[in-house]
Amino acid sequence: MPSVSRISFFYGDEFLVEQAAKEWARETEKNAHAELLTLNKVTEAELEAELRTWSLLGDKKYIWARELQWTKEGAPKTQKKKKKVSKEATQAAEPENALLRLFQQGLPEGNHLLLTQAELDIPPAFEKWLKANAAIQPYAVAARLKDLDVDELVQRCLEPLGKTLSSEAKALLKMRLGNHLRLWTHELEKLALFTEKKRIEVGDVELLVANAREEEFLELSEALQQKNHERALSHVSEALSQGASPIMLVAAIASVVRNLLLNMERLCCVGEEGTFPKNYGEFQRRVWPKLEEREKQGKLPHPYAVFMGMSAASRFSLESLKRLLVLCAQADLDCKSGRSQFAVETLVRHLCWKG
Repeated sequence: MPSVSRISFFYGDEFLVEQAAKEWARETEKNAHAELLTLNKVTEAELEAELRTWSLLGDKKYIWARELQWTKEGAPKTQKKKKKVSKEATQAAEPENALLRLFQQGLPEGNHLLLTQAELDIPPAFEKWLKANAAIQPYAVAARLKDLDVDELVQRCLEPLGKTLSSEAKALLKMRLGNHLRLWTHELEKLALFTEKKRIEVGDVELLVANAREEEFLELSEALQQKNHERALSHVSEALSQGASPIMLVAAIASVVRNLLLNMERLCCVGEEGTFPKNYGEFQRRVWPKLEEREKQGKLPHPYAVFMGMSAASRFSLESLKRLLVLCAQADLDCKSGRSQFAVETLVRHLCWKG
């Protein structure tokens, strides 16, 4: 039976699995007589053929098989007999699946196999055998920002470049990058290369790193523009429970208000404050030509995007939007004073008020 170190199975977050697999692959560097073969999306039959070929050559090999294409039926089967057989004979019967049969026989001495994939979605018989005889390692990223531990990743990226990261800069990176670990690697390397100082500070992050988490607030933005108070509060509550910063939520809401003001300005300029069309076809015939005439020198977004933005703005008055912008500034101040959740929820309530 092969030892735990001879066959390994890593699954989970793509970036973490890849990093762990690369560490595993570096073992070949310690063995001058071993070779590494990487296989991508091969079938069970192709992997079994590679394993058998190498065993015949007698060389010591490391095989890394990414996203193995398991057969649909997957499970090994025993030959059906018309007559009854004993329990012991059934247990001793060899499986029809050639790859599983090879696993059971054991890899040749000095050979190692690593299987990697995104999910533990493999045929039951293989799963049962691997759990009993191989090293199975899941890799997951924390869903909540407050649980996200990036210290090891930061050290691995910055130490070779002679850089460190301040705790404030790390906190801001969490807010801007979330749990996109591959993006973390890219941005940390960029910061290290462009920052002359040995310590990367918050100002460096503000200057060089864009916000990659804006899409997380898209549904909140839609709920606010539709004045759907219940749905907006639900998104706020969910974001806070996931560790999102209240100040970032206020900033996202302020961005929605500013966009509404921009579209309100368009409504006023084309004289459509109280008579905005309810369908896109009418908007294209009646309103879009006026906007094109007005903004000849500027670049308008796609007509449908403008239609949706102006539709949302038509649910508000100019005075209410100006007041909401002031309330956003007050909410930002309240968050910094320790009244975070109440400040965000109050701001949402004002924005969704239908009076």
